[in-house]
Formats: sequence, C-alpha cells, structure tokens
Amino acid sequence: VLVVFIILFLELQRFRELILLAIPLFAGISAFLGCAHALGLHFNMFNLLAIPMVVGIGIDAAVHVYHRYRSEGPGSFGVVLRTTGVSVLLASATSAAGFGSSLVCHHLGLRSLGTMSLLGIAATTIGALFLLTSLLALKERLDKNVPKPGAQLKKEGARANGGSQC
Repeated sequence: VLVVFIILFLELQRFRELILLAIPLFAGISAFLGCAHALGLHFNMFNLLAIPMVVGIGIDAAVHVYHRYRSEGPGSFGVVLRTTGVSVLLASATSAAGFGSSLVCHHLGLRSLGTMSLLGIAATTIGALFLLTSLLALKERLDKNVPKPGAQLKKEGARANGGSQC
C-alpha cells in the first residue's frame, strides 16, 4: 500500500489530492473488513490474496474517476459518473465475476477467496464512485467559499479610498 501511495504522490505531486484518493480506498477497505467480520469470515492462506487485489482495484477505480473529473472540470459529476463511472463499474464487475466464479468451488480456500474478493471489490468500487465524488463535491463547495488570494486586500483598499477602487 505504501508503494502505491508513493507512486501516486509522484504522479499527482499534491498531498491534498493523495489524501482525497486515499479516503475512499480506506473507507472501502474498512467496509470490506467490517462486512467480512460481520459475516463471520476469517482470513486464511487463500483469501489473504484478496487484499492486494482489492487495494489495486480500489485505487485504480478512484484514480480513473479523479482523472476524469480533473479533465472535465468542476461541476462535471454527471459526465464523470455516466462515462468513467460506468467503465469503472463494468471493470470491477468483470473482476468480481471472475473471482466470484470460485464461489462454486468445492475447495473451501478458493471459495473463501471468491467471497472476500467480491466483498472487497464491491466496497472499494462503491467508495471510488460515490464517496470520492461526494468528497470532490464538498471540495468544490469549500473552494467556492475560500476567498481568492488578494480579494481581502482589494476590499480593504476600497474602504480606505472611500469606496472607490481607483
């Protein structure tokens, strides 16, 4: 996971964007682990393989959604979810279907790998599609409320000049 975030930081070059992508991933992994615990599932030598795969699929989905949002610009959530969101959902669904096919195996280890993979893929995909877009919308709202650099100086200058901005 650390290597993934180092590579992401080198690509994004902004710590704030890295955190923005990390939150949905960690929320998805937390939901995955919580659901596994609630269902009474335990890790074994087979289903431990699901963890790096879930991290990879989750961060991949978040990066694709984020890059599309960045290229489309603020307020583009509908376009992002209709285009890249659908692609991310389909890519995750095909991965889930592949791992889900092991649910019919007689070998309990492979069956548990399929179960853990399905839970993890679902949780991280939901995090990438819905939590990330919600965080981006919140970021937009907060950025609108933050005054632009120098805006306060212009206001104070106008008051000192009797209201004129000459």
